[in-house]
Amino acid sequence: HLEDNWLVPNTMYEIRVQQTCAMERLSSDYAYVEEATLPGCTWHTHTNIDDFFECVDGHICYAFMGSRYGDGNCCEDHGGRARCPKNAPYMCNEKQDCVGGKDHCCAPEPGCGTVGNGNRVCVLRPFPPINIRASSPAMDSLYVTWQEVVYAQEDFRPCPFSHWLVELQQRYYSHWFGEWEERTECAHTSLQDTTCLITGLEHNASYFIRIKESCTEKPLNGEWGYYDGYFQVRPKPAETPVNLRT
Repeated sequence: HLEDNWLVPNTMYEIRVQQTCAMERLSSDYAYVEEATLPGCTWHTHTNIDDFFECVDGHICYAFMGSRYGDGNCCEDHGGRARCPKNAPYMCNEKQDCVGGKDHCCAPEPGCGTVGNGNRVCVLRPFPPINIRASSPAMDSLYVTWQEVVYAQEDFRPCPFSHWLVELQQRYYSHWFGEWEERTECAHTSLQDTTCLITGLEHNASYFIRIKESCTEKPLNGEWGYYDGYFQVRPKPAETPVNLRT
């Protein structure tokens, strides 16, 4: 069993096996097989560095910063702890047991001993869609396309797929946005149906776009994927002047 050896989640590995003999020349050839690990949460892997945490924003910091016991608060301003140090690689489930009741503990052994309420539980959710694109074919519409993420184990799904969830948020000014609104015309029930024509929009208006997978069990819904920036609907051309007089 290749367990507890910190393989990278959602990664394809090639495995080879050989039957060896005391006389090396009699050993068998290698047999090869490819297998993928399932997706996992960030804390399923450690930082590969003793005494250093990785924070949610990617910042790496020293576990003894501000603490004599390796319970440093160095991730407090960086979103909290995302990965544990190599020498204490197991993140505990309870979020109020370390850093003065503000973050998860890290433990050298699985189970977290008498603190932490066991290993941190990972709820697998669909990854956010990628390559979100937009165009405006008419003065009241947006045409949106995106791609589903294919996992290393191609037949793996974190949850039973229900439909795509597409929402728009109008941008009025740099400091003033509308509410996110679901566009039901994009609620396709096929995972491969990743295009949508959205009509009834204001001409020359700007919109933010976000998309995610909706599961049959809503608590398992996927993470949002966002269009980079905002997109402007095609403006209405000026009308030709009439009733000219000289």
